[in-house]
Amino acid sequence: MSTAQADELFTQNKNAEAAELLASANTATPNNAEILWRLAKAHFELSEEKPEDKALRQAQLEKGAQYGEQALAADPNNYGSHKWWALSVSALGQFQDSKEKIGNAVKIRDHAIKATELKPDDAQSFYLLGRWAYTVAGIGWIERQVASALFGTPPTATYDDALGYLNKSIELDATNIRTASYLGDTYYAKKDWAKAKEWYQKALDLPQRNQVDRDYVPDLKSKVSKL
Repeated sequence: MSTAQADELFTQNKNAEAAELLASANTATPNNAEILWRLAKAHFELSEEKPEDKALRQAQLEKGAQYGEQALAADPNNYGSHKWWALSVSALGQFQDSKEKIGNAVKIRDHAIKATELKPDDAQSFYLLGRWAYTVAGIGWIERQVASALFGTPPTATYDDALGYLNKSIELDATNIRTASYLGDTYYAKKDWAKAKEWYQKALDLPQRNQVDRDYVPDLKSKVSKL
């Protein structure tokens, strides 16, 4: 098997087939980072096909994180290892308590930054950093005090940090509905209503790649109608 075969299946959204192909390849050729990070990607993508099935989503993301961890061990200088570990662990945050999420926050940021250093034209890694910065910038005083008590100095970020990452991501890939949506959210947080509405509308005009993308649409329409 060549990794190009798996990549072609990804472009066709045949994620289950890609996962099966890669699992066989992993058995035949263990500890290969190129195979392992693609396995992490396959399970991440599968987690987004039926997001309403929370148990299935969590199980797929846990598999993705495990394969990402193995990919990092196999090759810590491979951008895909860092990227898909960070994406999987970040998405797992919805199933974790505050302590676990805060404990992973700096790791997610650091792995995403490493991914952008190793592959500076990867839009998705910059999107992840933008979303991370947006989330951290919006952490309330109480949550920040809890984080300080648990971990010392908690991570910090500003909405301008988020804009920097998100604008870089949209430059590299102008078709991502999520990047455009988070640009709208970030401008909204900065009280730039005109820019927020502009980006929400742009997001609505972009293609929806899977069910998670489609789930953005009702919320975007609601946000546009209120601005």
